[in-house]
Amino acid sequence: MLVPALLASAAWARETGPEPEAGPKPETETPPVSDARAVPIIGYGYEEESFDPPAWRRQQSGHPLLRLAGAASYARLPAEGLGYAGGSLSVGYLGSFSVSPELKRWFFGCVFGVEARGHVLRSLDAGSGAWLFAAGLTIPMSFIAHQSISLERVSVPSLFGLLVPEAGIALRSPQPASFYLRWSAPIAVLIDKNVAVELVPAMSLLYRTPTGAVTPLWQVSLAFSWRDLGRPVILVRSPAPSRIQ
Repeated sequence: MLVPALLASAAWARETGPEPEAGPKPETETPPVSDARAVPIIGYGYEEESFDPPAWRRQQSGHPLLRLAGAASYARLPAEGLGYAGGSLSVGYLGSFSVSPELKRWFFGCVFGVEARGHVLRSLDAGSGAWLFAAGLTIPMSFIAHQSISLERVSVPSLFGLLVPEAGIALRSPQPASFYLRWSAPIAVLIDKNVAVELVPAMSLLYRTPTGAVTPLWQVSLAFSWRDLGRPVILVRSPAPSRIQ
């Protein structure tokens, strides 16, 4: 009985084979999994910048874009003792450019362009019937403080911009038409990413023809301007993928 049992046990061991030794299981590769999804960021040429508060520097650099402005004005002509009221309209293309160092931006500015302007004034004195219409061209030059967050809404004329006049023709009644030069110092504050309110003191010199006599005209205006920021640039960033073991 013992011999047949031993033979049967040996045959069963040959069929099943030895059991595998116990040990650590091999590691399996886990495909990398991103811990965050791609986040689209919309900005006007500047990555990860919001429009609260608005800033002049968020206009696309090096791209002259449309600007429109309308103003209500009061003017005084001391030579004739007349006060005038009226308005102005400006249409131009302005662009923000990279100018460094800071001293050059103060002197030349960092926003340049070309602008057409029209002014309509009528005398406030009863019975005078005097009026003035002037139209001309100018090259605006503005300074923006790029390094100061507290001044990022404010635009002021550069020192060189104060010296460059607006030049054009003034039609007057009852005086004859004349050539004029006009210097202005607009101070603008953004109230929205596209809209600014501006205080514009100005002085004009009216050159009468053919005598050549010069008459000064003092003017102050309160204006609202709108600027085009161009097509928004959509920037998509995704963080580096991380591995989960």
